[in-house]
Amino acid sequence: EPLQSNPSSVIGTNEIAPLTMVSAMAGIANQGLYCSPIAIDSVIDADGNKIEPPKSTCNQGLAQDVSLGLISGLKGPIQGGTASASNPNDGVAHIGKTGSTDSYVHTWMLGASRKVATVVWVGNISGYVSLSGTQLNGTTASRVRHDIWRPIMIEADRQFKGGDWPAPDPKFLSGRSSSVPDVRGLTLAEAQKMIEAVHLTYVNGGTIDSNAPTGQIVAMTPS
Repeated sequence: EPLQSNPSSVIGTNEIAPLTMVSAMAGIANQGLYCSPIAIDSVIDADGNKIEPPKSTCNQGLAQDVSLGLISGLKGPIQGGTASASNPNDGVAHIGKTGSTDSYVHTWMLGASRKVATVVWVGNISGYVSLSGTQLNGTTASRVRHDIWRPIMIEADRQFKGGDWPAPDPKFLSGRSSSVPDVRGLTLAEAQKMIEAVHLTYVNGGTIDSNAPTGQIVAMTPS
């Protein structure tokens, strides 16, 4: 179905296929260059002739500088965060993100090196059994995603290697801030000019009782 854009969508309320998720992660790991997934490596007919399979199409779905900032953020979960149990710790840089629904009915591990992206989903096909309270061969079921993802990526790293990503522009990590100028004692016009000079939005907050002359700023928020 078309993706919903409700406020809650930002935390993952849409139903997404694993292939969709891993393709998006591959695009992020590829510094914003998204390539459509193709499930066929080769086609050979009954006479042994090779048939050209469908081709992947690629486009810059995310600006490279933005993707590098996102990559930096996605290193956190796998380097000591919620995805640390998936970390291969094999010398290859990885990014990753876990996912879970309420009560761990569904669990995800999604991540990538610079060469390979992998997604693992472990959850309920029917029913709503909490994986956090279920044991599988002595392992809490909510952790099984890590035990699947990690060995897959260890082998992928062995075959395809990898490497770290370029450092992002600091503005994509900490944002750009402005100091609010103190406009008390100024006229409305002077206050507006100073506030807009630092790329903030000026709004007249109205009048209040004061001993100051009419039209002079006596209070401001934020300070």
